[in-house]
Amino acid sequence: MKKSSLMFVLFIILFNSGSIVAKNIHEYRVGSQIVNSKIQIYNNHSLNSSFDEIGSQLQAISFIDDNTGFVAGAYGIWKTTNAGQNWKASLMRDTVLNDTSQWYFIYDIKCFDDVIYAIGYNEIGHYGPATVFISRNCGTSWDSLDIHLDFQHVQKLYCYNKDTILICGIFGKILKTTDGFNTWTVFDFFEQYNYPVIMNITVHKGRFYTGVYNNGYCLSSADMLLWKNTAPINDLYPILASTNSNLLAVGQNSSGKPVINFSSNEGASWLERSFTYYGAFLEALFADENIGYIAGCGGPQIGYLSDFTGYIYQTTNGGHDWVELYHKDSTILYDICRTPAYTYFSGAGGVVIRLDNSISGISNGENNSTVDFRLNQNYPNPFNPVTKISYSLLKSSMTTIKIYDISGKELKTLVNQNQSAGKHEISFDASSLSSGVYFYKLIAGDFVSTKKMMLLK
Repeated sequence: MKKSSLMFVLFIILFNSGSIVAKNIHEYRVGSQIVNSKIQIYNNHSLNSSFDEIGSQLQAISFIDDNTGFVAGAYGIWKTTNAGQNWKASLMRDTVLNDTSQWYFIYDIKCFDDVIYAIGYNEIGHYGPATVFISRNCGTSWDSLDIHLDFQHVQKLYCYNKDTILICGIFGKILKTTDGFNTWTVFDFFEQYNYPVIMNITVHKGRFYTGVYNNGYCLSSADMLLWKNTAPINDLYPILASTNSNLLAVGQNSSGKPVINFSSNEGASWLERSFTYYGAFLEALFADENIGYIAGCGGPQIGYLSDFTGYIYQTTNGGHDWVELYHKDSTILYDICRTPAYTYFSGAGGVVIRLDNSISGISNGENNSTVDFRLNQNYPNPFNPVTKISYSLLKSSMTTIKIYDISGKELKTLVNQNQSAGKHEISFDASSLSSGVYFYKLIAGDFVSTKKMMLLK
């Protein structure tokens, strides 16, 4: 079988003014060095040429409990025992291989009590063989197992329990083990689909669902032997997640923009929400029937890490609606995991973000106990010609919002009145303005915040 490289094309134009500050979100670094090398979005993952082993790209994250967990990516695996505040190397390139001239890339990791599974491969760019790393003592030591079945490029783990595990990847293969990788079966039945990349696996209403790269569809099966297409979707590489009721496929559409596809009928039809900025969603996770998260990025196809921004979106109604919860400059957010107390996100530059589950970050009612002074990024952005600006007030305040052009000239006053504490939203119609960069400024008592937006006609 001919080996091939698959490139995801991301043409990104991003407009924002920095990270949102929230009481319930904490940022940590794995290691102490962040090397600002050029990186490239490649096959739903980012590669680079000169990142140091400290401050690496963290493709995957998984926790045993609230405090003990692992992150994995370029060069190895790291462990924390204090909820992400500090990290220590658990598996580095010479731990198992005993050869510092080689290195490996870990794509996914899953924890079950003291048993940890990770998948990756040696010498990135050579595609093989796929390697399973196993620790049965909570990361103290590791064993490795090479899968010599032309199963080279791996994407994701799907785990029922510590013994029954599925691995998906390139060339239309799914590997299944029911005894913790002592034996395994390879399902190789996607010839009719020209050996696609299987992005991930989820189980929804008793059926397996897979997202298929670059084909704009998902597949479902009751037994992993007979598969059928869902309705087509405008998604180059669907990443799937599900609740008991709904199915979600996120990724990037054919225009190079983030996309969310939502189905309440097992994929027979989809509702699509696309975004006006260029970018991609790289992971989705539901905590329960109502609360879920999406992680993604915005940035150029090839550029410095400082050019990228990581995004977190949240739903509180089962995926019907999504709101930007947080964004972090100079990173790409790849993976999500959840414990009873926290939701964790991992990304490029050694970034780990921890969200406290006890504080929602999105309120559907009038309880403003978590509201602070905040000016949010307008949505959509870029826009034409109408956009919405939302903001929060900690207490009743004299409030003004004004629009300025790039030279600082005041163009319009949107708000100029005393407003009560809580969350507010206002629309801005720029029909009379020409395309370009504009600024909006919120003044509420002593609080002042300014953000940038882009009008594209």
